[in-house]
Amino acid sequence: MNEITVELLSLYESIRADIVRRVDELSRPRNDAGMFEELAFCLCTPQSSARRCFDAVERLKREGLLNGGSAGEIAECIRGDVRFHHTKGKRIVAARGFFFTGGADRLRAILAGGDILAAREWLAGNIKGLGFKETSHFLRNNGYGDRLAILDRHVQRFLMEAGILERMPSSIDRKLYLSIEEKMTKFADSIRISLGHLDFVLWYRLKSEIFK
Repeated sequence: MNEITVELLSLYESIRADIVRRVDELSRPRNDAGMFEELAFCLCTPQSSARRCFDAVERLKREGLLNGGSAGEIAECIRGDVRFHHTKGKRIVAARGFFFTGGADRLRAILAGGDILAAREWLAGNIKGLGFKETSHFLRNNGYGDRLAILDRHVQRFLMEAGILERMPSSIDRKLYLSIEEKMTKFADSIRISLGHLDFVLWYRLKSEIFK
């Protein structure tokens, strides 16, 4: 057992109960508005701080803009916390229109069938601004991500540190994402930590908190 594995297992043991509680919280059933809130958060996260994106979405909710604001109003509200705020404001509005005119029902039908990978493919193919990383994050935050990798930059750096990746990819297309996810899944299985829990461990290792 190498040094990194020992470190991860020790850290996991110390925070496992907290992770279980957090997963239970995220797995509670949400109405469409609650799911859309997570969708808006994930649309904000590319190249932006997750914590600041969370704060930005909370501000949108307080000001009544998340479910009713224009793209310009949303962009102005998230400016300063979210990079590319104009683009992301437009994407939130587009996703909102799609989600509340049948998109949410279609997603729930796919999830009810138990095919989480199909749900990820469907989200990535239908909502502009969501790649596999963001859709995996969204599904995890709604209680469906135990076998999905959220390949953020800090996760990629860990995979290099652990010798699972040889180098940081400059970009990740679908084929490469699935290849890296498979390698990460094998690693998680080898140390007997579920992929969903491992993501929380790696985040805690970096930030000393269990977030989302």
